[in-house]
Amino acid sequence: MPARPILNLLKSTNFALNASKKFAFPRWKIIKNHIVGNKILDFGLGMGSLAKCMLDDGYKVTGLDVDNTSLWQDIQPVIYDGKKIPYSNDTFDNTTVICVLHHCQNQEKLLNEIMRVSKRAIVIEDTFRNQIEHISIAIRDSIENWEFYHHKYRSYPEWKSLCNNNGWKVKHIKSWSSWDFGILYGHQTCFVIEK
Repeated sequence: MPARPILNLLKSTNFALNASKKFAFPRWKIIKNHIVGNKILDFGLGMGSLAKCMLDDGYKVTGLDVDNTSLWQDIQPVIYDGKKIPYSNDTFDNTTVICVLHHCQNQEKLLNEIMRVSKRAIVIEDTFRNQIEHISIAIRDSIENWEFYHHKYRSYPEWKSLCNNNGWKVKHIKSWSSWDFGILYGHQTCFVIEK
């Protein structure tokens, strides 16, 4: 997540809000095809631009995060301890988890919590197919989020194995490569998980 002074600057301009939403929109197009029902938990709300896309399309969205870095006045996260999601079993039809898990210490426990509170999880994660991609996504993620520490990235087969070991079904898989700002290479995978 960008440093707090940068966030405060971004909040103050319509240009930044529109640019942030435009950046989130391609991910929303990928995710939207897999939404079932109307209630969505946006796990790791971040700047809130993906949630804004969902709200604008008429979905009921609840944001959840360990800190409030939302750019949007009308989208504020429920703050939680980063361990136990404060909702009952199957509260949500879907949980979106967009490039969040690699920032978390215990990914499997959090994914178990996500699957506890929702019927379906739609996850997009930075993934890699070889060591060069692993290094490239680490560099991109550090620059874009201004976080210069080790993140736990997994290959897609590692994510699929984690899902299988927990008894979840992977209903959809899509991988792609991208160049953010024309210079920062990344590789991501969307996978849809059900119990």
